[in-house]
Amino acid sequence: MPDFINNPPRLVRDFPTFPDKAPKITLVHEVFGVSRDLPLNYVERDKVDNKLFLALAQNHHIVIHGSSKQGKTCLRKWNIKDRPHVVVACIEIKTLSELNAAILKAVGYRVEKSRSVTVSGRSKVTARLDVKVPLLGKEITASAGRDRENQRDESAVTAPLELDVEDINDMITALDSASVDSLIVLEDFHYLPSDVQKSFSRSLKGYFDYSNYRFLVIGVWLDDNKLLRYNGDLGGRISTVNADRWSRAELETVVSAGENLIGVTFEDEFKSHILDRCLDSVWVVQQACYQACIESGVVSDSSEGRVVGSLEHAKKLIEGIIQDQASRSESFIDSFSAGPSTLLTNIYRWTIYAVVASDTARLEGGLSVTEIADFIGTFGAAVDPNLRDLIRELPNIAEFQMHYLEISPIVLDYDFSARRLNVVDRSFLLWLSGQNKVEVLRQAGMPGNSLRRWQRVVHDMPNSHHRG
Repeated sequence: MPDFINNPPRLVRDFPTFPDKAPKITLVHEVFGVSRDLPLNYVERDKVDNKLFLALAQNHHIVIHGSSKQGKTCLRKWNIKDRPHVVVACIEIKTLSELNAAILKAVGYRVEKSRSVTVSGRSKVTARLDVKVPLLGKEITASAGRDRENQRDESAVTAPLELDVEDINDMITALDSASVDSLIVLEDFHYLPSDVQKSFSRSLKGYFDYSNYRFLVIGVWLDDNKLLRYNGDLGGRISTVNADRWSRAELETVVSAGENLIGVTFEDEFKSHILDRCLDSVWVVQQACYQACIESGVVSDSSEGRVVGSLEHAKKLIEGIIQDQASRSESFIDSFSAGPSTLLTNIYRWTIYAVVASDTARLEGGLSVTEIADFIGTFGAAVDPNLRDLIRELPNIAEFQMHYLEISPIVLDYDFSARRLNVVDRSFLLWLSGQNKVEVLRQAGMPGNSLRRWQRVVHDMPNSHHRG
């Protein structure tokens, strides 16, 4: 029988409730795993946190980007926790009007539709300011409409403003009226339709040139120049921070910091296997360490001195994480391969075949459009997609996943500047690395002749980018 059953770990409720005598307990979920709050073992990365620190010191808009679950939001929270800021979640926003209305709500306005219309025929809104901007270090969300820490806000009665929320001048006027002295954070910017992203990128130039307001945009993509591509005038007005990369040393520090906080020691073989197999995903490392602690009966630092994990345990945990992704990954492949229409099915189907067939190490660097076209030309026989078709359609795949397939987070994104297809969900990469590629391609419907031809080429070229 496991030791933790006979000697269960002490929980917070086991301690006396006297405020002046109760010891400070550190719980495992405050350190490892996924949490709404900053993990206590947050690790600053020189090339990431320092770049953000310098960007905050400049009067620039800031873009934080990278794959999903690589610590973008934690990076933001850590570095602006002592700065005035408001946060807008872009997940359910579909138009520029909705985005700007959400910004107004975040800074304290009540926004209602007006009977007035603009010269161009758009409906105006009435914005009434009845809540002041939160104090230093507190944040307010457009959806909640109140301080997350339940701080008492002072009321302010103002005359209502009639605004065209698509007019940058009206937006600046409204922010001036609210005396906004905050950084405005746009979380999950990638969820916005591409036309809204482009429109707001144009607005960013106006905010930079004609106001003192700064925006911090956070999104899932790897293209350093995405917003600059939408609006070339943003050159010199934005700073980009790529939060995707974690070095081996940084991930080791995440683990060791957690060990010190909880008072446990992970076995060396456990740590080595997790770090070898995590594909540089901080989420995988955090999740594996959390599960190892829980399964060993460690729920807080009251278990100080415990040795946790083993090589076999690490293998089991990684396999469990892979299995957890199986249903989602298989469903994604099936849905993506159908494409948004019958006319585009071949492009999407053969693109996902190229992704599945590629070596995981190659996918980490992205697949160029030329590589995808070569794959189709080699194994696709008489299928239609060519280089021109791919260049025209691949920029649409992120929006296809979000708004047609309703996939969150997205799995694939296109770097327009580099003409490269990137996997931006490392859990999908991890799942794919543990699969029999032939079986996955067969289940995805790759024609038998093409599949056999690919197997022969892979067998004859063991160092090919498309290993089985």
